[in-house]
Amino acid sequence: MPIQKPINTLFGVAAGVAVYRALQVAIQLDIAGMLKDSTLSIKDLATLTQSHSDALYRLMRFLAAAGIFTETPNSADYSFANNEVSHLLRKDVPDSMARYMAREIYPEWSTKPLQQLLHAIRTGEPSFEHVHGVSIWEYLQQHPQDRKDFDETMTIISEIFTETTLSEYNFAQVNTIADVGGSYGSLMVAILRANPHIKGILFDRPEVIADASIVFQSTERQDVTHRCQLLAGDFLESIPGNCDAYLLRYILHNWGDDVCVQILKNCRSASPTAKVLIVEQVLQPGCSDQYTLFLDFAMLLSFRNAKERTQQEYLVLLESAGYRLARIIPTNSPVSIIEAVPKNF
Repeated sequence: MPIQKPINTLFGVAAGVAVYRALQVAIQLDIAGMLKDSTLSIKDLATLTQSHSDALYRLMRFLAAAGIFTETPNSADYSFANNEVSHLLRKDVPDSMARYMAREIYPEWSTKPLQQLLHAIRTGEPSFEHVHGVSIWEYLQQHPQDRKDFDETMTIISEIFTETTLSEYNFAQVNTIADVGGSYGSLMVAILRANPHIKGILFDRPEVIADASIVFQSTERQDVTHRCQLLAGDFLESIPGNCDAYLLRYILHNWGDDVCVQILKNCRSASPTAKVLIVEQVLQPGCSDQYTLFLDFAMLLSFRNAKERTQQEYLVLLESAGYRLARIIPTNSPVSIIEAVPKNF
């Protein structure tokens, strides 16, 4: 019947939370890692994961129907294999999504605003403030564990695209770079390792830098510690000077236009000749990229006047702050690198 397809589409939407939970169990069992590039029967998978065979089959069938994993058609032993989606759940592949999808990315404090979506749609104001009575920044300051979980989740998201960012931009002319709002410094570390001539500044809120300093004391980062200075402060007030490049990754989309202009002006005041590298999604006409639109939807719910922006919107921000758009570098990911230089330089 023709109506069956749209009905299934709507049931698929309703099943979204269950799909996510089923996916987390598959990650806990490391199904994708066990399958690797081969095909295994449900009996073998059940043995390897110490699971109930029939229950595991129903889980895998459910995920395969959602486009995650592939069931071998007409197989007598009910066999499954990775597809291009579940391949990213392997922990040994570039751009692995396993760590991110395994996290509790929808804790109660962040899902309450979604339940009040109608308020955001009718008023244009973030439902987060309507639910919690304070901005998301104030809430995170008042709840240290939630703030830490939030920062760690943002770090994992950023790490997924780190290699793509590095491979698309030539840092040869950069000697000192500051990562503004750089969290625990994963991108900064990657930049320093790939460019031995660069000195870095990791700049973020005092509580974030306190956690980052512990991370930088680990043996895994000792090779770059001597080239990276950790500084605490508020980029809405001032930004460290003596740099020839500022990195703003996933910063501007959290703020309204007026605050974005202030952040950019603070960069300009700190180092008048430095370039700015903005790593964000650039909305295209008719955009259907789920990641980009999901982030834009999250901005609507959680941050006042925040949004993903078009090239023209970024151009207006840069012009207002005394910069000109030099180029936009697409990457093999949803993010682009927006390079801006001061006017008259």
